[in-house]
Amino acid sequence: MAMDALHHAAKHSKIMKFFLGGFIFLAVGGLVFTDVRGYFSGGLNNTTVATVGETKIDLREFDANLQPFLAQTGMSASEAYASGLVQAFLSQSIQQLILDQAGQKLDLQMGNNAIAQKLRGILGDMPREQIEMTLRAQGLSEQAVISQIRSEFTRQILASMPASLGTSTPNAVRSAFAKLNSEKRSGTIYTIPAKTLADTKTITDEDIERYYTTHTAEFTLPEKREFFVGEMTSDNVKSTLPSLTNSDIRAEYDANPDDFMTPEKRTIEQIVLKNPDDAQAVYEQAMNGTPLKEALQSVTGDTKGYTTPAAYEESGLLDVLAEKAFGPNITENDVIPPVRTPLGTVIMKITTITPAKLRLFEDVQKDLGQHMRDTAVYDALYEKMTTTEDMIDNGADFKAVVEAIGLRTTTTKAITRETLLTDEDGDKVLQQLAERSPSFVDELFSLPEGGSVYPIEVDDNRFVVIGIKTIHPETVEPLDNVKDDIRAGIEAEQQTESATVALQELVASLNNGSNVDDALKSTYKAQVTPFKNVGRNDTRKDKDLIFEGASGRYFGTLQDESAKIIYVSDVAFDADATLNETELTTLQDNYLNIVSGLLMNHYQSNTKINVNDALLNRTYGGQTTE
Repeated sequence: MAMDALHHAAKHSKIMKFFLGGFIFLAVGGLVFTDVRGYFSGGLNNTTVATVGETKIDLREFDANLQPFLAQTGMSASEAYASGLVQAFLSQSIQQLILDQAGQKLDLQMGNNAIAQKLRGILGDMPREQIEMTLRAQGLSEQAVISQIRSEFTRQILASMPASLGTSTPNAVRSAFAKLNSEKRSGTIYTIPAKTLADTKTITDEDIERYYTTHTAEFTLPEKREFFVGEMTSDNVKSTLPSLTNSDIRAEYDANPDDFMTPEKRTIEQIVLKNPDDAQAVYEQAMNGTPLKEALQSVTGDTKGYTTPAAYEESGLLDVLAEKAFGPNITENDVIPPVRTPLGTVIMKITTITPAKLRLFEDVQKDLGQHMRDTAVYDALYEKMTTTEDMIDNGADFKAVVEAIGLRTTTTKAITRETLLTDEDGDKVLQQLAERSPSFVDELFSLPEGGSVYPIEVDDNRFVVIGIKTIHPETVEPLDNVKDDIRAGIEAEQQTESATVALQELVASLNNGSNVDDALKSTYKAQVTPFKNVGRNDTRKDKDLIFEGASGRYFGTLQDESAKIIYVSDVAFDADATLNETELTTLQDNYLNIVSGLLMNHYQSNTKINVNDALLNRTYGGQTTE
């Protein structure tokens, strides 16, 4: 029971959440970090993952911190490394060490009283021996917890420093930002079909063949595979099992009497008090024959904390209470001396004792028989799984496994890696397994024809074996099938390129004094759209385009199949503009990001950092380096 309690503590304790939360703290604590990819450029010798100043991060220490985090993500180490998560975790650890060292240089310290208060907030009013037991169950030491609390304190202080600056944005910055936000623009947008600017050329067969030859990957059809799905369910094995007789059930009952005992119960009357002295006084009166409730009223003036008698099994009490209440020498009407618990001091009176009792065979016969049948089915199913594994290990192909095990098989259509997951009409079992583990897809597409994967348990009543029926290698689409697509693609690319050049030349000529009417309205039949007093916060679609260029000059851009030329003729600012609440919040956030980035850059620039990317690669990427 003590081990169960420790396991529960290790699984749900606030301590572990506190440690795991430390990784997330800096990401949400207000600091905006600079790009950390520059760390991953060099290498260190032996087992040092990284050095931050004079501090070394050893591989064993780093991995011990990384594994609980990976467990929460559900990713393997290699998957996390490939996605950059391992590197990000190390970068976060480096950032934390940078802040810890910055705090030491600034002489930021947390007093012992503050640490004790923080611990009480995490663990509650728990006795010291229970704290030590909880920490040991999670592989932690008291010093490690205290060190973590000190580090968290330092980081919170450093995070609050730029925040205090960001909430007091200088008036000059506010004024400039308000004036900028008040800007209004007026002018004209000229819209021209892009094809009128393009210098189209005839696409020859030679052009198409040249593109086809140099872009083979675009026309390569991926490998497809057809799969056998062999399934074995509990229903399939039931018919192969011998019938279960009453004699079999009786024999199981007689062989395992402890399994059919009703646990001993003790009816317990309880009082829980915060004050240990009051508890002792109540206990002394109860030992002199005063009923427990009357003794509580006499000592404290009320009956708060009293619990009427209730029946408990030993497993239903806290370990420290169960040890006393179910002691071998305890008899009915015994009063247990005060016991200290995290909930307070407890006085118990044992009013009745109901001994453990063997349940009658007739009362358990039905349930026991069903349990024995279910167990026999599951054992047979498991035996078939292990037999299948042995056969695959010995080189048996899928068809041989099907015949020996008796699998019920279906066949999938030809599918690619991509359609395995995305095809709505695809095989549901394969999709379920692929979603559960991405590495399963890699395995499916690496096996030879006729090969099989190991049996996979889909649920408690079923397992499947996947076999490779047919492999259709990747092929290149014939030129005749894609000729029209290539022609359209080349034409579109040429049109975009020539329209871009023509637009640039047109805008340059307009800015050099060409007549707008001749150039835009007459020659290109431009659609003319005036705009007036458009503000930076307007919701019109072309607002960003209007604010893209300078006033008094033409500027242009290609959008979809149109070329747009914009001329801003008038710009107005409100000299007395002020910021509303939303704009002020935006300014403060931007200002805070700038200050935070500069401060972090300062800390980082004063710290020498090296990362052993080769060691990370070998350990988590599964690759070797020369």
